[in-house]
Amino acid sequence: MRVSKRSDAMTQSTVAASERSHGSIRTVSEEKLMVAVRVRPQRPDEGPRIVHVVSDKMLVLEEEADSRRDVLRQRRLNDKHYVYDRVFGEGSTQEDVYDAVCAPLVGDTLKGFAGAVFAYGATGAGKTYTMTGLMSRALSHLFASIAESEHPESYE
Repeated sequence: MRVSKRSDAMTQSTVAASERSHGSIRTVSEEKLMVAVRVRPQRPDEGPRIVHVVSDKMLVLEEEADSRRDVLRQRRLNDKHYVYDRVFGEGSTQEDVYDAVCAPLVGDTLKGFAGAVFAYGATGAGKTYTMTGLMSRALSHLFASIAESEHPESYE
C-alpha cells in the first residue's frame, strides 16, 4: 500500500473530523442508518490489492493515474479515502460482523422496533456468505431471547 506519512496524517485527520462533525460516537441502537463495509480476502487470481482497511471506520481505494504518459498527474495522490460507520477487514469473522451490526438490531426488535440489514455489492463480493452467517446468528439470538423471556407471549 502506498500510504505516505502525509497520507496517513490526512487519514487520521479525516476520521477525527468525521467524528467531530457527528458529535459523540453513537451506538447502532441510536442510529437510524448505519453503513458498514466488509472487505473479503483477495483471491489468488485477482490483480494487485487496491482496497486497504486503514481503521475500523476508514478504507482507502487506490486509483491508477489516467495515463502513464501524463507525468504531471502520475505523481498526484490518487488514493480515495472513504469513511463509514464501521469497516471490517478481511480477517473479520461472521461473529465480529454480527456482534457489531446485527445483535443490537435483534435486541431492538425484541423491544418492538423494526430493523433491517441490507447487503449490496458486486457479484462475488461476499454478500451471500455474509448474510447467511448473519441470518443464522440472528435467528438463534432471537429464539434464545424469546425462550429466556420472563413474559413469553404466544401468537396464532
